[in-house]
Amino acid sequence: MSRYEMGATVLIGKSVKLAALLGLVFATAPALAQTDVRGQGVADRPRPDYDPYGYPVGGVTLYPSVTTSVEATDNYLASDTNKRGDVYAVISPELRVASNWERNRLTARAYFNQSIHANLSDNNAAQYGAELGGALDVSRATQVTLDTSIGRYVENRADLGSFQGTLEPVTYNAYRVRAGISQNFNRLTLNGSAALSYLNYNNIPVPGGTPIDQNFRDTRMFTGIVSAQYEVASGIGLVVTGQYDNSTYTFGPGQPGFNPLVDIDRASSGFNLQGGITFELSSLVFGTIQFGVLNRDYRDTRLRNFQGLSYSANVLWNVTPLTSLRLTVQRSVQDASSTIVAGNTRSDLRLYVDHELYRYILLSGDVGYGSFIPNGPGVGGQEFTVGGGARYLIDRRWSVGGSLRYSQRTSASSALQYHATTASISVKFAF
Repeated sequence: MSRYEMGATVLIGKSVKLAALLGLVFATAPALAQTDVRGQGVADRPRPDYDPYGYPVGGVTLYPSVTTSVEATDNYLASDTNKRGDVYAVISPELRVASNWERNRLTARAYFNQSIHANLSDNNAAQYGAELGGALDVSRATQVTLDTSIGRYVENRADLGSFQGTLEPVTYNAYRVRAGISQNFNRLTLNGSAALSYLNYNNIPVPGGTPIDQNFRDTRMFTGIVSAQYEVASGIGLVVTGQYDNSTYTFGPGQPGFNPLVDIDRASSGFNLQGGITFELSSLVFGTIQFGVLNRDYRDTRLRNFQGLSYSANVLWNVTPLTSLRLTVQRSVQDASSTIVAGNTRSDLRLYVDHELYRYILLSGDVGYGSFIPNGPGVGGQEFTVGGGARYLIDRRWSVGGSLRYSQRTSASSALQYHATTASISVKFAF
């Protein structure tokens, strides 16, 4: 099976989520409410009584932990043509480091994740990596940030670009560095950042054949973002955001094996320019809504450039002191991984609900919709997901959680169609 037969568009981003309002059922349950903080929902509130102890070492504190979960699904491969159920365990030790300084900030994280499958043992896989970040308070009005990460990751079988029929899941290495600066001028705040990232995909075996060389998927990306926010009045502000990004692939014209009659030069660049408002209403509703222009240009003339309406929204409503709703909307253009398929223009609508049943029991629900349209060869479709979960904070060391989720993708291409139900339960121990 060649890489051309397996090519499909890759969707890099979050799963589409739109909230099921199940948390509202518990709005009258007893709980200890907290005072609302600007832009902070129920799930985001600090709960110092349940924070891990940590281990102070000099000017930093170490936070080691390990999470063990068991998950079950009726369609692990995310394929309606090859539907396979499975039960698997995931063990995830982690070490976080946080500085204790009054000014400036330093954080670090090292993690490991191992999955162990009962039925599909070829899908046993490890993920691991490290992150380092810091912030320098140059003055009360100026802050500089820098963060970097390196890791080995496993591609989700439900991703649009995930290969069908491979014995093992796709693995890749990711390297990223980002620098940013924030400057405040009384009512005006300016922000800027630049990021470089590189994705390197590993070869993947297929049944009865030689491994697929995935060098054609290796990608270099640059992203630059600038924004300005001006406070017009108390609780109301104007915001302008501009983003430029450029993607290039190591497999392209002039490279060994590249056939210009079949393969597509997937290099592309584009920008997203938006303007809108930020608002705070009655200390209960917070949000940002923006509209603008989205543009994407592909180097290969066989691909369809895109220019159209851009929009984004992130609105939080603290319905009661115990219940929060958050709505997010976004339109974006995302690159592809295949040598014969272009990227997608995607629209997502998401709504989340969080409810504090008790100080130590948090409930959540989500339901959502997304659609994708190819920018050139390929087939579009829709995605839908709905789920709910609960988290029980036992004490500073122990917590348990559980979730149930249904996901579905519809498309004119049978290779992209799937529906799956997944349940999980997890236990976390902080040393």
